[in-house]
Order: sequence, then structure tokens, then C-alpha cells
Amino acid sequence: QIGGGSNVNVNSPYAILQTVAIMTIFSIFLVVNFVGSAAIRDDQSKFSELILSKPLHLAQYRLGRFFGAYLVTLLVFSMCLVGIWVGSGIGGLVGWLDTELIGPNKLSYYLTPLFVIAAPSLFFMASLFALVAQKFRTMIAMY
Repeated sequence: QIGGGSNVNVNSPYAILQTVAIMTIFSIFLVVNFVGSAAIRDDQSKFSELILSKPLHLAQYRLGRFFGAYLVTLLVFSMCLVGIWVGSGIGGLVGWLDTELIGPNKLSYYLTPLFVIAAPSLFFMASLFALVAQKFRTMIAMY
């Protein structure tokens, strides 16, 4: 069961941390999509030749694309935490969750797993897939 056991609040720090850790595993497909396509899109469409005709270093260009794709990935992944927060807030009101299993909602319960578990994991995966994309220049190699 994702999100703790039977005696744990559904929005406890442990349950949220466990959910974020499991969702990080599934986010590998999200990272491949955003980072991989951002890394090779301009090379496939030959738009990078136009951009690199200006006084811009290739490293600056690629790092800008990488960090932009990483931040988009992190933003999309943080919507999982927004969903947990909204679900635990509305779930008790609508009757989806037992009100005894809902604890207090604190922002630190959601931000700590995001910055301790998800952000470094997503950064590592994004770095790995950006490296593969820059080396092989094809999405097939990343999948």
C-alpha cells in the first residue's frame, strides 16, 4: 500500500515521503520525455545551427536547455504533491477518506520530500538522460 499503513495518517510526513519516493521511480518516463526531447529537438530540426551562428557558446546553450527542462520536470512532479494535499483536504469532506486518518496539513510535510528525495533524484536522472541524448542524438537510445 502506498502512503503508510493502517495506523498512519494519510497525510503524515512518513506517508507523503513514501509516496514521493515511489512516484520518483515512475517519474523516469517524465524525465526521458522532457529532458530528452529538449536535448535533441534543435539538432533534429537543424535550428541549433541558426542559434549557434550568434556569439553563444555551445556549453551555455546546452546547459540552458538542460536546466530549463529540469525545472519543468520538477514543476510537473511537484503537482503530485499538490494532488496529495488537495486529495487529503477534500477526501475527508466528500467521504473518500476516514476523517480519523487525516492529520494536520503542514507545508513542511510536502516540501521536505520534494527537496530531499525528488529534486536530487530527478536531477540525477535528468543528467543521465541529457548525457545519453547528447552522445547518441536519438530518442531511441534513451528509451
